[in-house]
Amino acid sequence: MKRARDIVERIRCAILGESFDLKMLQDAADEIARLRLTDALTVRWIPVTERLPEPWVSVLVAVYEYVLVGRVDTDGVWRDCRDETQRGVTHWMSLPASPALPTDAK
Repeated sequence: MKRARDIVERIRCAILGESFDLKMLQDAADEIARLRLTDALTVRWIPVTERLPEPWVSVLVAVYEYVLVGRVDTDGVWRDCRDETQRGVTHWMSLPASPALPTDAK
């Protein structure tokens, strides 16, 4: 989470600083791309104390001894696929990619 805040601060400085800094803005965008690639390649349970997923993006969540699909809203409240509030979420993980459909399906 601290790393994300640092990136946001660099973007803010690049845009709102004394002079617009395109290089600083590009460096921050590159860092975001690296973080997303790292997340995509690293399949692991992420503790909610480490960081949260993007709001409203469906992910796998660990709630006590269960695993279900859920998402966190902009207020940090976890919700399941029926939009019911979920308490006790300790970890989350990105959903796997959808399976590829056969190209000759009729």
